[in-house]
Amino acid sequence: MVLACLPAFAPSAFALTAAEATQKLNECIAAINDPLYTRSTLPGLTAYADIASLEAAIANGTMVVWIANGAGVITGSGGANGNGQDLFCGDSNNNDIATMDSNTSTRDYFFGGAGNDRVTGNMWLSTFYGGPGDDYVNQFTENSYFYGGPGNDTYGTLVAPAVFDQGVDADTTTPTFPSAETFNVAENTTAVATITTSESATITLDSGDDKLKFSLTRLTDSTASLSFLIAPNFEIPTDVGVNNVYVVVLKAVDSALNIGYETISVTVTDVVDTTSFSSFALAGNPTSVSYSTPINLVAVVTVASRITFTMNQKRIPGCISKLATGSASSFTATCSWKPSRRGYLTLASQSVAVGAGITGAISPNIRIFVGPRLTRR
Repeated sequence: MVLACLPAFAPSAFALTAAEATQKLNECIAAINDPLYTRSTLPGLTAYADIASLEAAIANGTMVVWIANGAGVITGSGGANGNGQDLFCGDSNNNDIATMDSNTSTRDYFFGGAGNDRVTGNMWLSTFYGGPGDDYVNQFTENSYFYGGPGNDTYGTLVAPAVFDQGVDADTTTPTFPSAETFNVAENTTAVATITTSESATITLDSGDDKLKFSLTRLTDSTASLSFLIAPNFEIPTDVGVNNVYVVVLKAVDSALNIGYETISVTVTDVVDTTSFSSFALAGNPTSVSYSTPINLVAVVTVASRITFTMNQKRIPGCISKLATGSASSFTATCSWKPSRRGYLTLASQSVAVGAGITGAISPNIRIFVGPRLTRR
């Protein structure tokens, strides 16, 4: 291939050696083939893997390579090489070309680069890919192609069968995690939190010291439920730091394969593991009661529980699994007991905690004397 040098028109590219120019052409072709910038229908140049195969496909064996001079200046047009093929390589600045003109066998190409690039005049049988930025063509015709790519791309006049394709902006946005990074979870429970991502993404457990302690369940396209595999025990921590702070790194991958990460720290907090009786007594604390005369049994426990009252180790009818209500560390259950035997009896109560993982308790016994009833039937 001949890299034609036309000083009257050429920018600084023509001061390059042959090897340097070849390298620049390779870079330009690589840029055009970058999936961020091209579409599968882009004709011609993208079909060739290297300079040699491209050269063999050019009818007259001549290509003029126009390379921006670092200030966004590309001087000349297809007319500078007659019916030869021109490849215009822009840079990150705003690149302008006056006109692009080709014959039927050698299409001209303009890869604009990252700036706002323009063909300020006409395009005949040529291809312009603007790349990122706001790109513009004044007029294009004769099977010309204008691929805008990312950015706001416009044109003045399109004469069929020329084609304009705005293209689709590449998704380069990394998914993030708007949900919290730290959580507190009471021991003896498995649920941690609902994790949310900024967009539709697949959320997975990626790494972290305590990754194997967790499970993750997908809820929607952008949410997942994080849980412990086994409910943690505050008194026996199993995290790597042995400090009840469990660390896991989550990974979110969107449909464009953008990846985001989030480090989650879950602190396990202590809860009361056992129920205890603050008090157990008969209402009014009598030393004796009357046969067949109702009296209340009152039990106060430290956690929400169900209380079963017994007399001589037998459950008292109507006093089984009575819910103790209250708040903080004081929960009360009351049962109306009507003594059905005389003499000395032993009363007691037993609690079963409402919360999981909390041990129940048995109250101290009450020894009470049941005497004759004091009223007639």
